[in-house]
Amino acid sequence: CVNFAVRSCMQTALKAANSVVGLAGMDVILYALWVLRAWSKQHSVVGIIVC
Repeated sequence: CVNFAVRSCMQTALKAANSVVGLAGMDVILYALWVLRAWSKQHSVVGIIVC
C-alpha cells in the first residue's frame, strides 16, 4: 500500500515538473522569436522575416 502511494505521488510530481519544463521551453522559444523580430526591426535586415 505504501509503495503504491509513493509511486503515485512521484508520478504526479514528475508530470508536474515535466509540464513546467515544457512551458519554460516554449517561453524561451517565443522570447527568442521576439528578440529576433525586435533585432531585425532595429537593424532593418532584409531576409529575416519573423512574424
